[in-house]
Amino acid sequence: MPVVKFFVRLDLDPILLFPDRHYLSPSPPEHPGKDRLPRWPSALFGGTMNWDAERHHLTEQLAILKNLRERFGEEAIKIASRARLGVHRAWIRHWSQNGAGRPSDIFNHSAFGVTSADESLLEYEVLEDSDEKFEVHITKCRYADFYLEQGEPEIGYAMHCALDFGEAEAFSPDIVLKRTKTLMQGDRCCNHCYERLQPRH
Repeated sequence: MPVVKFFVRLDLDPILLFPDRHYLSPSPPEHPGKDRLPRWPSALFGGTMNWDAERHHLTEQLAILKNLRERFGEEAIKIASRARLGVHRAWIRHWSQNGAGRPSDIFNHSAFGVTSADESLLEYEVLEDSDEKFEVHITKCRYADFYLEQGEPEIGYAMHCALDFGEAEAFSPDIVLKRTKTLMQGDRCCNHCYERLQPRH
């Protein structure tokens, strides 16, 4: 059946349908520390990506997802989200070195995926940063702005925000993400809190 063929293909090769700059790096970047987020090498793109380029990419991806949802229902969005998370989890496991880093490293990875395009895409306030806990409030995210403007925050949440929990688990089973608010869902901030389950001794 065509539907089965589509679903299997999406699970096996999500990069073909949902290309993303995250997948282009030949190896994970060196972590720069909490005071400076890393930037993808501009040589990968012939120059640093900006919001106009990223918005064009998101517009194309959103059009594909909306058509798939119309044809196959909400299950298509769920499968796309799981497929993308699978790619991210594999990448993070390789990058995380068995979760030996700090809780802030998980956020820095996620934030670097956003700010690699344009530093103005994300604004946040760090409330706590220690070996056991990293708490941050994100007050501006152009990804959330984009999907809200398009009237598709559910797709935005599925393809971006929903991945955060799985990414944290892939980084370390000893660190959990707690979050009750997101800009994508209409709240005033995203209240991320990455906390180590068992404090180090």
